[in-house]
Amino acid sequence: MRTPTIWVVLGALGCSNDIQVAEKQNTAPAAAIQAPTSGSSYDTTEVIDFVGLVSDSNGLDDIVNVFWASSIDGELADIDSAEPDADGQTRLSILLSEGNHAITLTVTDSAGSIGEDSLNLSVGAAQQAPIVTIDEPINFQETYPGAEVDLIGVISDGQQSANTLVATWTVLANSTLDVVDSFVAPPTAAGTTQGTWIAGTQGNYKIQLSAGDDDGNLTTEEVFVVVVDPSFSDLDGDGYAPATGDCDDADADINPDADETCGDLTDHDCNNVI
Repeated sequence: MRTPTIWVVLGALGCSNDIQVAEKQNTAPAAAIQAPTSGSSYDTTEVIDFVGLVSDSNGLDDIVNVFWASSIDGELADIDSAEPDADGQTRLSILLSEGNHAITLTVTDSAGSIGEDSLNLSVGAAQQAPIVTIDEPINFQETYPGAEVDLIGVISDGQQSANTLVATWTVLANSTLDVVDSFVAPPTAAGTTQGTWIAGTQGNYKIQLSAGDDDGNLTTEEVFVVVVDPSFSDLDGDGYAPATGDCDDADADINPDADETCGDLTDHDCNNVI
């Protein structure tokens, strides 16, 4: 008797509840410049404070670089010099060159995805204050009451012609700072400005020269002048005053130490002998 053979078709082996897990797609990081405002203006002497905010859906640890750049000055900072804090803020303070800048903040994550934000700002040339030099009188120069004191100075400005500047001489009593004399002395094309002050009573005086430009910048320089008793004033700079034997304080070759020159009818050594 033949035993029948029974064939059983088995289904595919495996669990019917297996779930295929799809690979998670990376989300690009985000960047936003919070300061300054786009369109802001500065000059080349102003430090500009930049503030940006970066974020990543995978957390800040997934950010591998932060990059600040200028269309004129190039790279400004990277993650080493402008690392985001715990809140994702990145900061940068810097001077920029003159010109119209496009500033870009770029953030990159570990997958190479980037986020970016940008703004425009302008940087102009810094306003230059005038340059002032007093040539005469020299600092702490001595004079006596009623003497003429020459006031000579030179002024200049890198952004306008010297003869368009406003030059003002001012004399103040140093003890009270009361204005004794003040006048405008228009400069020449070369910038020279001059005048004369008639020295007052004995005392210390402050001589100021101020120069103003069209931008409102003002520069002032000063020297001191001492008005002394004429008998003790060494006006010719030979080391002697009338009170100490100088018989001609207007001639440095005439003083008690000078060599006598015979036959010129001049008492060089102030010994009353010609």
